[in-house]
Amino acid sequence: MPSIDYIAEEYVERAARIRSNPAHGLGLPRTRRRDYVFLTHEHLRDLAAEAEPSRVFVLLLGHTGLRWGEATALRVSDVDLARRRIDVRRAFSDVGGHVVLGWVCHLLYRRSGVDSCVHD
Repeated sequence: MPSIDYIAEEYVERAARIRSNPAHGLGLPRTRRRDYVFLTHEHLRDLAAEAEPSRVFVLLLGHTGLRWGEATALRVSDVDLARRRIDVRRAFSDVGGHVVLGWVCHLLYRRSGVDSCVHD
C-alpha cells in the first residue's frame, strides 16, 4: 500500500506543480503486521479491579472496543442503557500537539453494544 507521502507527491505531480515524483520507483520496506494481543475476560476483569476508581471505564473500553478518544468524548445522550447501545458521534484526537474534540466522520459513525458486565 503506498504511503501518504507518495500519494501526495503523485497528486502534486499530476497537478503539474512539480516535474516528477521524487519517490517514484523508490523501494519502500513493507510494513509488518502487528501481532495483536487480546485480553481474556478474566484478565480484563482483573485489570479493571486493579484500576479502581476507573473500573467501569476500563470495562467499557475492554468490552465495547471503543477507543480512548471516543470513550472520553461520550455524553449522557450518547448512551442508551435500555437498548444497551452507545452512539459514537464525537472523539478527542491529537492535532498538532493539542487535544481537539471533533465529530466522527459519518462514514465512521458507529454504534457499540454495551455488554452486560458493563451494564450491571
